[in-house]
Amino acid sequence: MEDSKNRYRKVQKILRLTDRENDILSKRIKKSGYETFQAFAYQMLFDGEIYFQDFSELNDLHYEISKLGNNVNQLAKAANIYKQVSPDDVQELTDEIERLSNLLEEKLNHLTKKRRE
Repeated sequence: MEDSKNRYRKVQKILRLTDRENDILSKRIKKSGYETFQAFAYQMLFDGEIYFQDFSELNDLHYEISKLGNNVNQLAKAANIYKQVSPDDVQELTDEIERLSNLLEEKLNHLTKKRRE
């Protein structure tokens, strides 16, 4: 390494991994938000831990709420055809689902914003 004279950090550490370990490490780096192994390794070595929040359950919930909204729309169509449910009832359900969806989206945005800071 001829340019090592100009480096601030001159000590190099080598880590050997199996293919499986490398795959696991790559996934953890990707989930952590760090772009390079070096940035990830610094965080782990000097702060002792990487914080990761798994939002997959919230994303799944958001998807389910969206599907529920579609179901309400189908019920509204049937209610209009058969006149057994008032339009106000349908609107109330629709408004409530939209409120839940907006609240969930707001919480997700808040949590992901905190993670980026």
